[in-house]
Amino acid sequence: SLVPELAIGDCLVADQGLCGEGTSAYYSKDPEPKPSADLCGRLQRILDRAQMSWHKGRIWSTDAPYREARSLLREVHERHGIVAVDMEYTALCTVAAFRGVKLAALFVISDEIWRKQWTAGFTRSDFKLQLRQTITELLAAMAAGNFSEQSSGGQDNA
Repeated sequence: SLVPELAIGDCLVADQGLCGEGTSAYYSKDPEPKPSADLCGRLQRILDRAQMSWHKGRIWSTDAPYREARSLLREVHERHGIVAVDMEYTALCTVAAFRGVKLAALFVISDEIWRKQWTAGFTRSDFKLQLRQTITELLAAMAAGNFSEQSSGGQDNA
């Protein structure tokens, strides 16, 4: 997380990305790929039905996490509205668009890098509990058919 509003364990439905990794350029010239709005909406409804709080925001994907200067992190947040960092999201969005596949992503925040000191949470029990609950809810939604062709009227590859 690059912002205090996203704490360790919070759910984030990514609604757009900013390419900073090396894969996307092989598939598209668009540096700001987007996921399927339909699948993002379904993720949001699943979280709402499970009474789980969630946020929506932009992800910056980079090949070198934890190596960027704080000034660069501040710049991508202020200039592009980036709220979190990962390594794969934009590459997945770009390849999915190139292949005509629907894609959406749900993140569970594992680290806070907006603080003076990087705060890692991926070994904390509260993070692990939230991650487990999120996965359980998504699997239940899949078992109930919330990601099936019948629920959208179109082809899904979730």
